[in-house]
This record gives sequence, C-alpha cells and structure tokens, in this order.
Amino acid sequence: ALAASGDDAEALRRAHAVGAVMRSIGIERVAGGAEHLVQLDRADRLWELNEAGEQALADVRLGEAGEGALPLFQQALALEPGQPRASQGVAAVESGLIRRAEDAAEKGDFGAAQSWLAKAGAVRPGIGTLDVGRERVEAIRRARIARLRDEGMTLLLQPNLPNHLPLARERLAEILRIARERARETLHT
Repeated sequence: ALAASGDDAEALRRAHAVGAVMRSIGIERVAGGAEHLVQLDRADRLWELNEAGEQALADVRLGEAGEGALPLFQQALALEPGQPRASQGVAAVESGLIRRAEDAAEKGDFGAAQSWLAKAGAVRPGIGTLDVGRERVEAIRRARIARLRDEGMTLLLQPNLPNHLPLARERLAEILRIARERARETLHT
C-alpha cells in the first residue's frame, strides 16, 4: 500500500491503517515498523506537496517566479525522483507557460511570448514540447502578419474610404514592428 501512496489516496489510507496497527502493538515489536512510519511520513509529505501543487495549478499560479505549482512539484520530485503525479504537474506547468506565450502572441506581444517560452524552456530542458510551442507562436506571428497585410491592401484599394492611407500605414507599421521584434529574437537565440 505504501508504494502506491503517492498517487492513490486509498493506498495511503491503507498504509496509515497499517501504521496505526503497528503503533498499537508497539512499533519496536514490529520488524521494519520504524522504517514504515518514516516512509509513511514521506508519503504524507509527497501527497501534501502534490495536492498543493495541483491547487496552485487550478488557481493558475504556475510558480515560474518561485511561488506556486512548479516549486511544489519540484520538491515532490526531490523526495521521489520520477514520481508520476509530480512529473505530470511539472508538465502541466510547462504547458501553462506555453499557453501564456500563445496568449501573448495572440495579442501581438511577441516579446512577451518569447519571454514565456524562455520560462517554459527552463522547466523541462530537452523535451520537445517547447519546440511545438515555438512553432505555434511562429504560426500566430505569420497569421497576424498575413492579416495585417490583407487589411492594408484592402484599405489601399478603397480610396473613397476616409483615412484609408493612415489606416493602411498603421497596418504596415505593425508589420514592421513585428519584423523588428523577430529580428531581435533571432539575434538573441
């Protein structure tokens, strides 16, 4: 029961029941009893860390700046490397950071998108998830540029529309801003 207690509440309850029996008999009279209680305390701590991390995720407190889900899951993994529940939590944090990058890109803030991607890259280095996130941000950038180009061309073809030239220039200026940001990103990578 104790071995599965990191992911299974029922297994943790059974391990506590075994511990209670050991205490009632007298822990010194049970072979391995003291070690069972040490492991039970460790399992309790692991459960608490995972619960707190999952709550932080639910509250969208990812913890990239030091407080929130990520450090809680990292503490759980320090207690038990490779623990599935904590590993899934770390992956969820990484996905949340990539989602923030995509949200920033959707708003046209590609500098912030790159910042979020950098934070996501520090969560699980070497995992291909970040490459997918970068591709999605780049696809958002390309779509935004295409939309701005189409809007600008449409405005240029409507000479009777009041302020069509200043509106078209705004679209072009936005395309140039995005291109400059992309050039800066390329220089820094």
